Amino acid sequence: MDIDIRSKFFGTQQVLGKISLSAAIGEVIAVTGPSGIGKSTFV
Repeated sequence: MDIDIRSKFFGTQQVLGKISLSAAIGEVIAVTGPSGIGKSTFV
C-alpha cells in the first residue's frame, strides 16, 4: 500500500503537510502523537 498526501486543509487551516508512506503486505503501522495533531484526519 502506498499513501501520498500533498496537504489537507479545513477552511484556511492546513492540518496535514506532505506525507508519504509505504507498507508491505502483513506489515503493521501505528500512527501516534498528542491530541489534536491530525491522526484521525490522516487515517
